[in-house]
Amino acid sequence: MRRTQYLILFLIGLFLFISVFSIFSVFILDADGLSVREEFEHNTDPTDNDTDNDGIKDGIEVNKYNTNPNKEDTDNDGLDDDLEIKYNTSPTNPDTDGDSIKDGAEVYNTETYPNADPLQKDVYLEVEYAFSYNKTQVNDTLSPVVTMYADAPVENPDGTTGINLHPQITNSSVSNKSFNVTREKYNNSGEHKVFGNKSNYTIEYVKINASDYKNKIGTSFNHKNTSGYYQVTYVNFICQNGEDCMSTANGLAFINNSSTVIATTESSTTAHEIGHLLGLLHSDYRGIDSEEVHPTDYPSVMNYNYNEHSLFDEYRKDDYNYTLQYSNGEGFNDWKEINQTIANDTRTSQCNCYE
Repeated sequence: MRRTQYLILFLIGLFLFISVFSIFSVFILDADGLSVREEFEHNTDPTDNDTDNDGIKDGIEVNKYNTNPNKEDTDNDGLDDDLEIKYNTSPTNPDTDGDSIKDGAEVYNTETYPNADPLQKDVYLEVEYAFSYNKTQVNDTLSPVVTMYADAPVENPDGTTGINLHPQITNSSVSNKSFNVTREKYNNSGEHKVFGNKSNYTIEYVKINASDYKNKIGTSFNHKNTSGYYQVTYVNFICQNGEDCMSTANGLAFINNSSTVIATTESSTTAHEIGHLLGLLHSDYRGIDSEEVHPTDYPSVMNYNYNEHSLFDEYRKDDYNYTLQYSNGEGFNDWKEINQTIANDTRTSQCNCYE
């Protein structure tokens, strides 16, 4: 009989303990929106309403933002969760705008990323030029390309469209240390294989070949391995077949090195080579770097037939409305491919793309 009484008392006591604990567990001791039970579940401090001291109450982190209440910077992007909310960036996505530059870098690292916006896509060009050019001339070449990217039909998290292209043009020309500088003088009887007949004329220009550029690229750039950056060099001649310059190109892109060298001030060539750096390759679409597709079927500067100077008799400029542009879906969606490449920063494709 006594054992039965003890057992009954024990069960009553256990019931009361469980009941009291259950009631107590729903209490919110620190006014952070989490019950005691939830505090234990999330390993937060039930006596501190902001366990990680990031300025956001634990309950709000758990129930509203789905962030880690034990970590100031949930997504490790260099921007604490409270600042993510302030700037309207995602506290759970380190690259809110999908341009391969972390949110914290876009907000804080203004020296590397001047005028960056964590809610808009940013692409940076580190630009140098041969001494026969000047900064104004290079800027004039790039300006229409900057406008073209600003007008891109690419959506941003803040509701705007476009890509911010930031040319960072060096204040000095390509140094002799970086590339071969050629100085040649011809008299009345001399004939230069590139310039033709010159009378008592001294030629001074930067001449490089493909292998020379590829080997030396990075010696004069500060952000060669920095995400979001691509390198552009303007020279006088690009020699594809050795040093004699018998075969030249207007532009040459090294996809793996995120670099391009350009030997013309035409904006269309600059847009073409930057397009290669941002993922537009012949292996993706037959109209890129070819004469296979009519310009009205693929209206893009990546199409050799879509040309400002009407190189081909059958595709005169008068037959179509030429503007500096990539295709937005006609034939191939250039902008969609560029948007994906920017988000992934670099491609693994091996390609030397000539124009």
